[in-house]
Amino acid sequence: MKRSTDGFTLLELVVVIGMAGALMLLLGSAAANTQPNVRAIQCLAHLRQLTAGWTMYAREYTDRVPNNFPVEETYAEINGRRFGTWACDVMSWTIERSITNVSYLQSGLLGPYLNRDATLYHCASDNYLSPVQIAAGWRGRLRSVSMNACFGPDLPGNGSWLSGRSDWAGSSYRQWLKLGEVLRPSQTFVILDENPDSINDGSFVTHPDNPGYWTDIPAAYHNGGCSLSFADGRAEVHKWHKLPDAAGFDTLGRQDYAWLMTRAVVLY
Repeated sequence: MKRSTDGFTLLELVVVIGMAGALMLLLGSAAANTQPNVRAIQCLAHLRQLTAGWTMYAREYTDRVPNNFPVEETYAEINGRRFGTWACDVMSWTIERSITNVSYLQSGLLGPYLNRDATLYHCASDNYLSPVQIAAGWRGRLRSVSMNACFGPDLPGNGSWLSGRSDWAGSSYRQWLKLGEVLRPSQTFVILDENPDSINDGSFVTHPDNPGYWTDIPAAYHNGGCSLSFADGRAEVHKWHKLPDAAGFDTLGRQDYAWLMTRAVVLY
C-alpha cells in the first residue's frame, strides 16, 4: 500500500511549533522594549505643548512669563482661590487634596492656553505612589514636571519684577521675567521631569552655590534619561551619566549637575 506524503511528521511539527514559539518571544520582547520609547515620545509631546502654552501666555502679557511660586506661596494661591502661578498644586507622598485636584491645574496661569488639559503635566512613566496613596485607592499623582526656578516671578508682589535678580539664588543671578531676556533660548531649559521623591511645588531649583548635591532632583524616567523643554520650544531626552539621587555627587554626578546648570542659571 502506498504511504501518504501529505501533512507533517511528528518531528516536523515539533520544529515548527518551536520556531513559532521563539518568534512570539522575540516579537513580545520587541513590543515590550518599544514601550519606554512610546512613553518618552508622549512625554516630549506634553512638554512641547506646555512650553507652547507658556510662550502664548508671555505673548499675551507683554512678553512677561508666568509666576513660578514655591510651596508656601502656591498654597496661599490655592487657599485664596487666586491660582496665580503656572502649576497651582503641590505634590507629596500624602493624600493632601491638591495632589489629585484637576481643577487646581486647570485654574493655573497656563490652563487657558492648554485647553485646560491637566494630563499634559504628567509623564506616562511616572507611576509612583506611596503606600498611603495606594491604600486610598489612588491611581496616580497629577503632575510629574517642574519649571526652571530662574523663570518667572518667584514671589508675589513686585520684588523680582523691579530687580530682575533672583530672590532664591542670590542677587548675582538673573531671574528671567521676559522671553526677550533669554539670550540662548535653545540652551536654556524651561520644564523638566522631576524625581518623584523630590517634586513638590512647580519650581525646580538648581542652586548655583551648592554644587555638592542636587537641590531638587531631576527624574530619569526614560531609560536613565530625563525629558526637558527649552525656551525655543524644542524638547529632548537627556541621558544622565548617573541616575540622580539625594546623595552627594561623585565625578559623574558633578558632570550631570554641570550640564544642567549651564542650561539653567546665568549671572546677572
